[in-house]
Amino acid sequence: MTAPTGGTPAATVPAAAYTAVTTHLIRIQAFTDAGATGISLAGLPAEAAWHTRDRLLAAIHDSGLRRPDRAITLRVFPQPLPVGDSGLDAAFALALLAVDEQVPAAAIQQLAVVAELGLDGQLYPVRGLRERAAAIAGGGFTAAVVAAGDLTHAVRMLGGAVRGAVKLHDLVAALRGHVHLLRPPAWPSHTPTPGIDLTDLRADLPGRRALEVAAAGGHHLLLSGPPGSGTVILAQQLPGLLPALDPTTAGQVAQAYRAAGLLAPDAPVVARPPWQAPHHTISLAALTGTSTRPGAVGLAQGGVLFLDEVGELPTRALEVLRQPLIDGRLQVASGGTRGVQPARIQLVMATRGCPNSAQHPGGVCDCPAEVRHRYLRRLTPVRDHIDLRVTQPGPFPATTGRALPVGESTSVVAAWVAQARSVAAARWRRSGFATNAQAATAALRADLVGRWAALLAGLRSRPAAAHLTFQDAGQVLAVACTLADLAGKDAPGDAELTEAVTLRPANLDPGQVR
Repeated sequence: MTAPTGGTPAATVPAAAYTAVTTHLIRIQAFTDAGATGISLAGLPAEAAWHTRDRLLAAIHDSGLRRPDRAITLRVFPQPLPVGDSGLDAAFALALLAVDEQVPAAAIQQLAVVAELGLDGQLYPVRGLRERAAAIAGGGFTAAVVAAGDLTHAVRMLGGAVRGAVKLHDLVAALRGHVHLLRPPAWPSHTPTPGIDLTDLRADLPGRRALEVAAAGGHHLLLSGPPGSGTVILAQQLPGLLPALDPTTAGQVAQAYRAAGLLAPDAPVVARPPWQAPHHTISLAALTGTSTRPGAVGLAQGGVLFLDEVGELPTRALEVLRQPLIDGRLQVASGGTRGVQPARIQLVMATRGCPNSAQHPGGVCDCPAEVRHRYLRRLTPVRDHIDLRVTQPGPFPATTGRALPVGESTSVVAAWVAQARSVAAARWRRSGFATNAQAATAALRADLVGRWAALLAGLRSRPAAAHLTFQDAGQVLAVACTLADLAGKDAPGDAELTEAVTLRPANLDPGQVR
């Protein structure tokens, strides 16, 4: 049967269709059809339509819902799909139930739904969730629903507007206003890679040392390396090294997560630093949020904002980060109102250093230098705020036995970090700074004309430090202070200043900096 060619659909549900070739937004439209009998699907290949229809009717029956007893046509709009897509099952089911007046049609018009249905009404995760979520984020929908098993992953791209459901019955009950859908868990603070400890990472990895320094001093970090070099695994270890939040910051984080709908009003405040790792396809609105609802930046307050494949982010997104890196605040304007959110974040970025790295055998880039430079110039809005710049060799060399150098455990390094942070906090208490990184743009810069001026002048005479500007020198001195704190020294000496310079090379190109 063909779909109705005219008239207004009685119900419409947004969704994102996924094939091996493309992902795009669609709408499932439902029409009553007086000239036909039964329930039919249009816009899918015949066999896929038949299987989808059977799943829908079985799921509706086993969910204790009424099977529609009138002629209804479900149509994929605006154009048919070349293949079936089980990830559209839940959207088909809601459209069918809405036209049969079992759920309010108005409640699903702007509710993007992506989930597969089992014959028993269970909602299952879908293929291509990342691509579907990116399409939904770009579509500007006010809310989205996924299977409970996809909720943790979906929230990274869709933010606090996404909810989860275990069964079709639960989803229908929520749309009727009887129950609440599943919310994303309280802010993620532990590593998303369970079971990984710093002892699993070779002690001689450059990124491992940089991670320790970043945690101790609150420094922003850029990790460069080809695919497989372990930049993501390294970044995921940072939250486990950071000390607990102070009560004021923990309260701010809890308030932000409650405003975003990610934390119940009566949920206890968690003292662990939050972790936000949005996908590089995240929309600007999801990154910044609104004046009343924080986005990924605001939700990272007091914790880590990790941007993988940062070179793929739009320039505008990086420009937005500049103000939080300067003063720890994010100014947001939406709906004619303006607001300021606390956004004292620790930024960790990872880049492949090349737009074509996935095509290079063995991860060795042979692109012309100008291609790499042009790609890395995208980081210009934030590069001056990056204290630590480290290139990881590839592939990632995890420890496989006693033959490789094994470093200290996460708990041991975390204790070092806590001690170094307490020293820094005491140093800058009168100035109101908690870390060396926070002091870099003010108090430390003034010290360049004081006790360390001669040491810095000597370092700048070396080829490795010839690139240092006055602002660079302040950040190098901040890192040197952190290195001294970790070493138990009262002040940085020549060894700490030398290492600080090597941790902040002028060239971001991993093809040239080793």
